[in-house]
Amino acid sequence: MKKLLFLLFIPVLCYPQNSRWTDYFSYFNVKTITKVNNLLFCATENGLFSYNEATGEIKKFSRVNGLNEVKITAFAYNQDKDAMVVGYDNGKLDVIKQNKINLIVDIPFEQNYQGDKKINHIYTEGNYAVLSMDFGITIFDLERLEFKETCYFRQGFTYFKVNRSVILDNIIYAASGNGIYSHVIDGMIPNFSAWDLYGAGINFNHITKNNTTLITESNNTVSKSDDVGATWENVGFYPNLNDIVSLPNSILIVQQNNITTLDENFINVNSTSYTDNLNTGFYSNGNLYAGTQLKGLLKGTEYLAPDGPYNNFSYSLNIVDNRLWVAPGGRDLAYNAPIPYFYGYYHFNGNNWEHIDYTQVNNEPFIMQVVPNPSNLSEAYVVSYGNGLLKMVDNNFSTIYNHTNAPFLEIERLTGGAFDNKGNLIIVQSWALENGNDANNAIVIKTPDNQFKYLSLLSKRIDLAGGAMKPYIDPKGYIWVPSPRRNGLVVYKYNNTPLNTADDAIYLIESQENLGSLPTNSILCSTIDNSGTAWIGTDAGLRIFRNPYSALESGSYNTERIVVIQNGLGEEVLREARIHAIAVDAANRKWIGTLGSGVFYLSENGEVTLNRFTVDNSPLPSNSVTDIQIDKTGEVFFVTPAGIVSYRGDVTDTGDEFGDIVAYPNPVRPGYAGDITIRGLAHDAYVKITDVAGNLVYETRAPGGVATWNGNNFNNKPVASGVYLVLMSNSDGKKHATTKIAIIR
Repeated sequence: MKKLLFLLFIPVLCYPQNSRWTDYFSYFNVKTITKVNNLLFCATENGLFSYNEATGEIKKFSRVNGLNEVKITAFAYNQDKDAMVVGYDNGKLDVIKQNKINLIVDIPFEQNYQGDKKINHIYTEGNYAVLSMDFGITIFDLERLEFKETCYFRQGFTYFKVNRSVILDNIIYAASGNGIYSHVIDGMIPNFSAWDLYGAGINFNHITKNNTTLITESNNTVSKSDDVGATWENVGFYPNLNDIVSLPNSILIVQQNNITTLDENFINVNSTSYTDNLNTGFYSNGNLYAGTQLKGLLKGTEYLAPDGPYNNFSYSLNIVDNRLWVAPGGRDLAYNAPIPYFYGYYHFNGNNWEHIDYTQVNNEPFIMQVVPNPSNLSEAYVVSYGNGLLKMVDNNFSTIYNHTNAPFLEIERLTGGAFDNKGNLIIVQSWALENGNDANNAIVIKTPDNQFKYLSLLSKRIDLAGGAMKPYIDPKGYIWVPSPRRNGLVVYKYNNTPLNTADDAIYLIESQENLGSLPTNSILCSTIDNSGTAWIGTDAGLRIFRNPYSALESGSYNTERIVVIQNGLGEEVLREARIHAIAVDAANRKWIGTLGSGVFYLSENGEVTLNRFTVDNSPLPSNSVTDIQIDKTGEVFFVTPAGIVSYRGDVTDTGDEFGDIVAYPNPVRPGYAGDITIRGLAHDAYVKITDVAGNLVYETRAPGGVATWNGNNFNNKPVASGVYLVLMSNSDGKKHATTKIAIIR
């Protein structure tokens, strides 16, 4: 079967659309090591990195700077065609050849095949790359960049997964869950019944070759064939075997914590033990390399990898002064069962990433959030969904607060927290029910002098038995607590006086008419924007709540849908989307993170979608976004279960100061029909654009330090060719700046 494919030709490692993106991926889980010319290339979960043995230089390659996907599952290099082949979890393929990355998006899947499309292994030889798949094998022609043949290893409705494949003497050998299948590569490959079978019913995990010898592994037993599969000889039993690597003069048997080196006669010449868990190994220039699962490429005692977080699995992020604290999470996204993640947490200290192992965090496996103290960044608090609140000092465990020494429940299901503007740490705990003390301890506040106070919701007969999400603390002294399963949005007014509850008030925003009119009582997030409007994310859409404080005090209030008119019909913005995160930038625009639909960038009122990012059009590694944070420079961080990426937009938190002013495109060339963007301005600056004679042609304001101009004058007519002056002043008129824009019609 021959089938042409659709290719996207992209210059290697150069994505013009991605110049604003940065990846914060982990490159520590090394799955495959391959030598490409004079470089060692390591394939990890979300990208590749190269290591120059001569200079020690390390470079990383991901979807941000060239690759087309994340979740790498296979990688190989074809020396004959000087082509790198990268396979992904979704069945797509990158072929890097002749300074181009060719995205293969049309692997020929059988119409009725509904199984996994992951590429399990890639073997290359001559013109061909053999892809091992869960349904069988497919052969790709590296010369013509097209699929040559595909065979489905199927009997009835059962598909036999192929783990690895190899070519020897023009015959393909496929190690599957039902034995080793073989067939001449130039024969009728698609006819599965014509394939020969050895070891029926046996699961073979590995197959490779060394010169003219096949090497296989099943159930940790390694065997070799001297005469192309006719007879086999047991080489040895290797418990916890993870890889077999064939090199020109040796064979590496990679176990969980050991690499055994065999010579061409399968004689053991060396055995090296490791304390790290291994995936693979390699030998080059007299050095034995180990591909570890958690620490990168190991050369002797030196760990080699690009700097980054310890693991890609991420749930929440806190940013203060260019420092980042990442928590992996501790419960499922249905907000029910605790899920242990033994990753600790990841901290960027302003210069490099640090990994705080879970053993350093009192063996804590349920880290929902790490909350730094903004007045003392050496101090941070780990919020645990199961064990309490842990104080860390310089990333070292200091104190644990639980039901024995603080007003928490005995099972401390803490879901999130934040510091208010008085230095109080406010923590929310899920499953806060009435107990024998007539208190439900739903909200716990720790003061700067280590006094604790719980805030009960029982006066309104509210509990958090439906769970709780990360709270939002507003400057006016209100705590907004979303409940993801049935309680609605709890708003507790504590007036920034946690030890005095006499003036407190409790409100509930729910689905009932005149008490909120939310689409559901399952609330996932909330925030207040720069104009004082509350934005509420639910598992069934988005709502806004205007003038929330006076509305709540009135006792009768309703939230609103955002509706836009399209083709004469009203359409609700983000209708039924599961909205897990909302962030507001300096221009009062909204970044919306969803579970399953990616990221939406909305205008100030939410009626215009300024941008949308998904795994299909951006480096976003997952369409489920669990947190969004924006730093002072305007860099927007997207947190997903598959890793973190950031996007540098135009909006910055510059205050009254002008930054580095940039206008683009500049010059504006014939045919350009988009907006001209001017960034680096003071917040809400006045902007006037004149021709060289001083005639005013346009004026605007710059919310968030960014202004746009469509190149038209006040009559909405395109201005003539020429140089235009941009005159700017901050909001009080005390500071000024200028720049120029050239327009060519």
